[in-house]
Amino acid sequence: MVRKTPKSVRYNKKIISCETLLSCPNFDKPFDIHTDTSNLQLGTVISQSNKPIAFYSRKLNPAQTRYTTTEKELLAIVETLKEFKNILLGQKINVFTDHKNLTYKTHNSARVMRWRLLIEEFGPEIHYLPGNKNVVADCLSRLEYDKNDVTPKQFALEKEDINEYPLSYKIIMKYQQKDKALLKKAKNDKEYSLRTYTTAGRTRTLITKNNKIAVPGALQEPLVQWYHKQLCHPGQTRTELTVRQHFIWDGLSTTVKKYAPPAIRVN
Repeated sequence: MVRKTPKSVRYNKKIISCETLLSCPNFDKPFDIHTDTSNLQLGTVISQSNKPIAFYSRKLNPAQTRYTTTEKELLAIVETLKEFKNILLGQKINVFTDHKNLTYKTHNSARVMRWRLLIEEFGPEIHYLPGNKNVVADCLSRLEYDKNDVTPKQFALEKEDINEYPLSYKIIMKYQQKDKALLKKAKNDKEYSLRTYTTAGRTRTLITKNNKIAVPGALQEPLVQWYHKQLCHPGQTRTELTVRQHFIWDGLSTTVKKYAPPAIRVN
């Protein structure tokens, strides 16, 4: 089945967050790093067995935009090795680049020589890969987009639907005002207070308890379901601790138990 490319930026981000899941590194297998650099930014992806482990992309500063092509392409490798040193150092690494000069042992500047010495600490094998086959890294460094789809208005748009997560402050405030039991507690219990939150240039006043957002009854189970799914179905303890970082309600533990399995104890 052929999927139509969605036009909405918000929908695109939702698709990616649901379908592009990162894998855990396997230190018994080699790591593959695909890199690419444009005149404005660099992009890399670390993977194993064609499964992504990490993505890295950033904008070049003004000085770096004036680097030679070789220096820019080498910078992408250096930045990735430094950023993910904790998982890459001491492992077998294959680097794939569309800049063939990097596969040769040449040092045409002091900067390149210095970076080459840093790269040798990791000992990667550098392979040439034509740009048309290096699609993921190429996408991160020079993805084309329609400016009409990334207007400030589009980014400032607040979610209106209860089924869209993460929940917006607007939705939470709306359902708090409908929850009579919560309103009563907020009025009579000193642990509750009002706190303002600002996003996309809009300020919302929410009911909080101990500086955490008090979740109204209608949103409690959907919120736990969303967290449990996004965390790839963890146990009760992890799910509850994650939710409690920002939210609170009476009976939170009981709600979590409906959707998260208990931790398995090994004797």
